[in-house]
Amino acid sequence: MGARVVTLDAGYWASEKPPDYKNNTLDKALSTFQGLEDDAKKTKIPLKMEFEPKLTISNLDGSVKSLQDAIKVFESAKDNLKKVIAAATAVQAAATKTAAELIKLSKGKNVDEQKYKIAAASAQQLGGVAADKVKEYQ
Repeated sequence: MGARVVTLDAGYWASEKPPDYKNNTLDKALSTFQGLEDDAKKTKIPLKMEFEPKLTISNLDGSVKSLQDAIKVFESAKDNLKKVIAAATAVQAAATKTAAELIKLSKGKNVDEQKYKIAAASAQQLGGVAADKVKEYQ
């Protein structure tokens, strides 16, 4: 059996958690993160700016307008990344809490202890990946 790549994906977590585990805090945090990250990746950053070489008020006004529009795009992208970072931080917190809860539940009666411990390890891995995303986007 090969190693699985851990991604911040609600589908991945759904396949890892025990079927009888009802807490869906991590599921929600992952779904929120996915949506925000997908939106942030769609941001089109203006990489090339055109400036008129002829020095006139009209050309300078056009260049200033282009720069102002680019600044708005950059500010929007920055705001989106702040939301992604907050969502990744929420995933990290939810993963830590979920892992602790699963470890505790693994000691209960009538549960598959190994399945719960594996799910707890998966939740911990998700928390680690979320921490990496926070670092990546800061």
